[in-house]
Amino acid sequence: MLTSGDAERNLTIIHNEMKKRIAIAADTLSEIDLRYQQGGFHVWLTLPEHWRLSEFVSRAAEQGVIVKSGELFAPPGGSVAPAVRLSLSSPQTIEQLQLGVDTLKALLQSNPVSEFTL
Repeated sequence: MLTSGDAERNLTIIHNEMKKRIAIAADTLSEIDLRYQQGGFHVWLTLPEHWRLSEFVSRAAEQGVIVKSGELFAPPGGSVAPAVRLSLSSPQTIEQLQLGVDTLKALLQSNPVSEFTL
């Protein structure tokens, strides 16, 4: 693959696909604190104050969107901002990615209802 140039072509294809996916996430979630590196495979989404991290992860999963809690990536004993990691390479198609980020946007804009009442 190296001598034929196929490796470089495949790398370019992957890089271009990830640029498209980051653009979709950034455009759709433009009103949300979203952090990423160009060419990366994931983005970090900081949750608004009205969301608890565990509740957001759970509610997203209920709607078919799997996100990872930032707590999973924190060093032992370290604190972490309430953020989730979105893997942009996991959806098989651009349409699946768009559906996922649209779902997250709607969820972020909703008000979580606590299961406990006083």
